[in-house]
Amino acid sequence: MNLRNLALTLLLTFCSPVWAAKQTSEHIWQDVERVVAVGDIHGAYEALVQLLQDIEIIDGDLDWSGGTTHFVSLGDLIDRGPDSRKVMDLLMRLQGQANDAGGKVHVLLGNHELMVLSHDYVDVSEADLAAYPDQAAMTAAFAPNGKYGSWLLKQPTLIKINDTVFAHGGINAYTKDIEEVNQAFTTHLINVLQRAAVGYEAGWLDPGQPLFLLTEETHGAQLSSEFFASQTNPLLGDWGPLWYRGTALCHAAIEAPILRNTLQALGATRVVIGHSPTPVREIVTRMDGQALLIDTGMLSSVYRGNPRALEITPQATTALPKESARIINLADLDANWISRLETAELVETEQGSLSAKAGQVSFGVTFTRANANSRRKSLAAMRLDRLLELGLVPATAIRQHNGKEGLLTRDRSLVLEANRQFNRINYCQFASEFDLVAAFDSLIGKTDRSADDLAYDPKTQAIVLINNGNAFPRGSDIPNYARPPTLPAGLREQLTRLGEEALTNALGDLLKKREITGILKRKATIEKWPEAR
Repeated sequence: MNLRNLALTLLLTFCSPVWAAKQTSEHIWQDVERVVAVGDIHGAYEALVQLLQDIEIIDGDLDWSGGTTHFVSLGDLIDRGPDSRKVMDLLMRLQGQANDAGGKVHVLLGNHELMVLSHDYVDVSEADLAAYPDQAAMTAAFAPNGKYGSWLLKQPTLIKINDTVFAHGGINAYTKDIEEVNQAFTTHLINVLQRAAVGYEAGWLDPGQPLFLLTEETHGAQLSSEFFASQTNPLLGDWGPLWYRGTALCHAAIEAPILRNTLQALGATRVVIGHSPTPVREIVTRMDGQALLIDTGMLSSVYRGNPRALEITPQATTALPKESARIINLADLDANWISRLETAELVETEQGSLSAKAGQVSFGVTFTRANANSRRKSLAAMRLDRLLELGLVPATAIRQHNGKEGLLTRDRSLVLEANRQFNRINYCQFASEFDLVAAFDSLIGKTDRSADDLAYDPKTQAIVLINNGNAFPRGSDIPNYARPPTLPAGLREQLTRLGEEALTNALGDLLKKREITGILKRKATIEKWPEAR
């Protein structure tokens, strides 16, 4: 420890500030003056060190210089990058130094820690493997009694500092109590590892077999029912805090009520998560700031991102380093895309595809010829979608190309409904999202949604509605697939925004008065639907 840290430690020993942090339970803290969090590191040791030095968490000797700061790593320290071992060694050492200085280093488990602990090495880089004498040595290091395995098994999946919850993947309705989740997760994981160890010792279980890919059909005669009860527990799977992507990616009309209720149960106002790289590789917010996404792709060789940190103090919530980092609202990104589509220069590539250039940014686009009626209704569907903050309809602009009028959208390589199951796109709460589609189609009067009009974004796994040029009819029929109708919990509140004045202001230049009246009539019908439970 250098002289600066020694002096700080002595100061903290004899002078206790009035805002000293209070630990109200093992993983819950109050009155913390400064919190700094980083997302997925993935072995990007050099980028992490530079970031921590820039934001005064460590000094030039790589020792703790953060004083009473609480530093949070949201997991995924390892895999894909070259220096996972160095990352773990650094954070293990900093934990002790921070404690001595009155601060704290919190390391949350990520899904990649879970993978390696359970012998899933699919994303271990050659450089990471080369940091050990051989594969057996790496396996031993991550065993429950190994250097890294024993350390990781002591780390939580969730913590709360002041009014903010921190998780790797996300939180949902399963998350009712932080300490219960942490205890249950660790208990089930240790149960899986210990029962598998019997098989390793006996020689009938190969250490190279990922434990979460084993099934009762293949190994039920050898592994106990207790093993599979823990292995299939929701906390360790897609809906647990290490893997869940709904908070980051799924439609807000479904996720916002879930997040709001979960945060209320946890006594918090927001959650900070990693796991899902943000679309602009800067920190972003969604759902009225209740969710902050801070995986900015620190491992630039894979994710082409930026090393960023989130700083939370009583005065402000800030992206670091302050000179270059930003916090961006996802709704603003969408508005920017619409503006780009409206003004971008269109260029045909040598391969015959269409490209657009807005400033220094180039991106692929799709141009679809459409008559005047189809154009205005498609644009109206998008605006109505934005008024409700659903994000179902893709960003769209009316443009002219080669002397023909049509609709311009981003090229997002969407997957149609017919191919959804083949592409295994079903991460979001599919039944609830389909209720949302049915409600929106009922609102715009599109009764003939087919597998050719229903698509999915493979990056976000969210439903996308295309081909809306025949919406807004005179009638008030609802689609056959909306029977029995169910109203998503988050949509009822948003429908209150659709008064006649608001609709006229947003859509009056596109829709006729009778078409706006039709929306209001269908809205009145939808508001009578029973709410989803």
